[in-house]
Amino acid sequence: MDIAVAIAVEKVQRYIFQVIDKNQADEKTLRNIISASDNIAMNILKEIETEFNLNDQQSGDRNKILWISGKAVFLSEQPEVEIKIKLKRLYQKIYADYQGNIFLNYVSFTISSDKKNNMEILRRAECLLKESTTKS
Repeated sequence: MDIAVAIAVEKVQRYIFQVIDKNQADEKTLRNIISASDNIAMNILKEIETEFNLNDQQSGDRNKILWISGKAVFLSEQPEVEIKIKLKRLYQKIYADYQGNIFLNYVSFTISSDKKNNMEILRRAECLLKESTTKS
């Protein structure tokens, strides 16, 4: 059995505008906003890859179900206890790195080997992420 992990990034816009305000008080262009957003998203996705060893091309890409700016959903064969420890460590790192302006909302749930339907995993992940009990 695999564990599905879903991570959503929250409050990015506020952080981006704070960074732009500090660095470019005289000129706020759409290009700067897009660049800042892309940089933050790529950095966070890279942190997720590193924490969960998803940067291995063979197994990492195969386990990624959704990998976009602001959201990552992937499968892991690691024990659920280890996944929860990694999720908490990742949450704390992102919170500290971005001075409390970016939060990670995350869930993990068991997927039986015969029910690895990516669309069903995405639907379940989205539903669980919306529940208030999953907020960190």
